[in-house]
Amino acid sequence: MTTTPSPTDFLLPGAGDGDVQGVWARLAFALGQTQIGVAVWDAGDRLVFANARFSEMFADIGPLDGNPRFDTLLERARQARGIATPPASAPSGSRHRSRSASGEFLSFGNRTVRYHDIPTPDGGLVTVYEDVTRERSAEATLTALAKTIPGAIFELRRDSNDRIECTYVSERIRELTGLAPERFTADWARSVAAISSEEEHARLADSLRASARTLEDWHAKMPIRHPEVGPRWLRAQASPRRLLDGTILWSGMVADATETIESNAALAESERRFRDIIDIASDWVWESDADGRITFISERFTESTGIAIGEFIGRTRAELPFYDRGDPGFQAIEDDARNRRPIHGRRLRLVVPTGDRQVSLRGRPVFGEDGRFLGYRGAGTDVTREHEYIQRLHEAMVEAQSANRAKSRFLANMSHDLRTPLNAIMGFSEIMQAEVFGPVGHPRYAEYVRDVRTSAVHLLELIDDLLDLARIESGRIEMTEERLVIADIVDEAMMLVAPRCEARGVTLSKTCAVDAPVVRTDRRAVKQILVNLLTNASKFTERGGSIEVVVESDRSGGVWVTVRDDGCGISPAMIDEVTKPFVQASDPSARPRDGVGLGLAIVRSLAEAIGAEFRIESRLGEGTAVAFRLPAGRAARAA
Repeated sequence: MTTTPSPTDFLLPGAGDGDVQGVWARLAFALGQTQIGVAVWDAGDRLVFANARFSEMFADIGPLDGNPRFDTLLERARQARGIATPPASAPSGSRHRSRSASGEFLSFGNRTVRYHDIPTPDGGLVTVYEDVTRERSAEATLTALAKTIPGAIFELRRDSNDRIECTYVSERIRELTGLAPERFTADWARSVAAISSEEEHARLADSLRASARTLEDWHAKMPIRHPEVGPRWLRAQASPRRLLDGTILWSGMVADATETIESNAALAESERRFRDIIDIASDWVWESDADGRITFISERFTESTGIAIGEFIGRTRAELPFYDRGDPGFQAIEDDARNRRPIHGRRLRLVVPTGDRQVSLRGRPVFGEDGRFLGYRGAGTDVTREHEYIQRLHEAMVEAQSANRAKSRFLANMSHDLRTPLNAIMGFSEIMQAEVFGPVGHPRYAEYVRDVRTSAVHLLELIDDLLDLARIESGRIEMTEERLVIADIVDEAMMLVAPRCEARGVTLSKTCAVDAPVVRTDRRAVKQILVNLLTNASKFTERGGSIEVVVESDRSGGVWVTVRDDGCGISPAMIDEVTKPFVQASDPSARPRDGVGLGLAIVRSLAEAIGAEFRIESRLGEGTAVAFRLPAGRAARAA
């Protein structure tokens, strides 16, 4: 037998009977203020109590006075909503509570109402009604939204025991992982372990705990094993918040990032490959923006030029101190850039700490899809060696052309120098052979014999000069060092040239320091240098002129030997030329002097062979001074 509790059964110990009425009064007041509808039904399903909220929620089926039965109220609701009465109604006195004890139904105004029946000991019911329209609308919106976004919405919870669980995850998680949402809400840790490695699971938990400590947004990237499609990548992000009881909640989204991550990996690999190629290549890569400012240069540029990349970034070429503004190549590049033309191998000079460098720049203008100019991308090459090679090649070509012209002059001169003595020898020989002046013994024949000998000697000198030059240039000349008094060598050379000077009316003299220098060098080379210099001076000194040989020591211990004349001199433009073979200081077509232009060429070559310094000083119309210096290592003092 069930005993019905009285109101006093619910009072706390110590409360008196006088408090009962007060308690029920307060309870009735609370029921009138609550937003939850409350109805009390007796054993016959008659409404015996309804609070204000119930009356408000079901005002369309009123009035509620007279203790209406539940089925009466249900019929009123059908009629008010235009719903036909079911053909087989419940028998009189049957319980409407054949429905489940809790549930939801759609009420007036499309309001969703949740109810809960509580049986009472006397056979009646207390039913609680709650309007959950807003909650269901929010859930429907969230569900619809979850279907439109590419990821799954979730909520994670970490309790005070540091245990992490999933309180909600949308249906999209099934597509992403192959697992039902219920598996994650039932056991989040086991579900994650089912699709990832133990290390990834631990890393994920650690990153969540770190986010819980700092309350910073959580970001995670995790490889998983999808049971149907295989390996995939997921990317999750969530915002944490802390509840009053210390619980941490994360609300966020997880999405499939496989394509993005694989694309990024492919892009990174492509970039590594590109940078490897740039590092291996001899060229450097550069890029500039629409304003001409350098935005990128590869490391090869610094290796080639010694200039730090930071010196260029953010600056235009015109703002950099490394370029020569007057360089035609620089001006051409600036003109290309102004007109947004491709840059095709423009060469320009770059002034760098290690010296001037020659670089070649190539580039093409870059335009956006809308046709807007974005800047330039290009490459650069250090062509300094190539430039120097071209310069040397050009100089060699100029020198070869000069030598070719000298050779032509030589052939023109040589034809005369060879024919003149040969004609004299042949002519005088024929006269003597024909005994034109009578039998041999006539005084005129002796004169002819002298002329024949003079012509033969001149011819021999020409041939000796040619052979000497050929031997020196072929490197077949042998040098023998010996201890020599330079003053003695000067005397021997002057003795050989003295007859020529006397015949031309030129004075020959010598000035030598008291402490006559002693040298170790090749006697024949020094003597030939002196003879050639004296002979050359005699050729270009007019009658009445003078030639002086000066021997003196310098402060560093070397010995200078200078041959100075007061002849016609050499023009400044010809000083470097006269030491080349077959070049004469005067106009060869006028034929004012003897020789074919080999004297100074032989002197220069011999000076180089014995390690002597060689120089020429001359002023046109005032004379010439030609000097050579024997270095200190080859000079000493006479004992």
